[in-house]
Amino acid sequence: MTARRGFTLIELLVVISIIALLIALLLPALGKAQESARHTQCQSNARQMAIGYVAYTSDYNERLMGGAPANDPEAFVYSGGDEKAITQGALYRYVSSVEFYRCPEDPNGNLRSYSIPGVLNGEGWKNAQQQGTDKISDIVQESNQILLIEESDHRGYNVGSWLLRASTGQEYNWIDYAGLFHFEEQADNITFLDGHVETRFWEDPDTIKAALNKQFYLNDPKSVDWDWIRPRYRQMRDKGAVKFIPAS
Repeated sequence: MTARRGFTLIELLVVISIIALLIALLLPALGKAQESARHTQCQSNARQMAIGYVAYTSDYNERLMGGAPANDPEAFVYSGGDEKAITQGALYRYVSSVEFYRCPEDPNGNLRSYSIPGVLNGEGWKNAQQQGTDKISDIVQESNQILLIEESDHRGYNVGSWLLRASTGQEYNWIDYAGLFHFEEQADNITFLDGHVETRFWEDPDTIKAALNKQFYLNDPKSVDWDWIRPRYRQMRDKGAVKFIPAS
């Protein structure tokens, strides 16, 4: 009877090396797949919120729910960063799961990752800086009106609306900064009033620098990011036209 020969030490080391090499090759691909899944989930969450937001306008004669956190049953969420702030808000009547309010790629651990632009019945929407509205019928093109933007507020949770300077004479002035949730702090998901979601890769180094430094009030002339976001921040009628201040 012939004895069965086992693996030699060298053979075992070779097998272990091959396995380690395969793991090293597969881990980046697995990480990218997990990142892609989280990114897709963020987009899905935002779409659900957009659907609920628009449903509210249908039920309330085209009126927009309050776009800034406030202790008001018609605000989309209440003030605060806890679960109760979400469940008491007007949007929760239509999107009744707290999980939808958070992007899985939000690095801050907040329960709510998304903010609404101030011009949409939000923070200071009536003043000259914003020139906003509380009626969906004032929106010129819903597919170009930002509804939700990912925000990383350094104060612990998204305290107010997401704001830009929107009036003439205040060119290029970002009040709030970008969230930088995706693709190694280079991009954000932007959700529009018609429910579609776009991933914006920020191009201007100043946009990214301001976000990394949590810098409010960035004045950035000739910014391609300003040129992209400014007309989408406020798509409203103003004597029959849409005001847009180009950066260049």
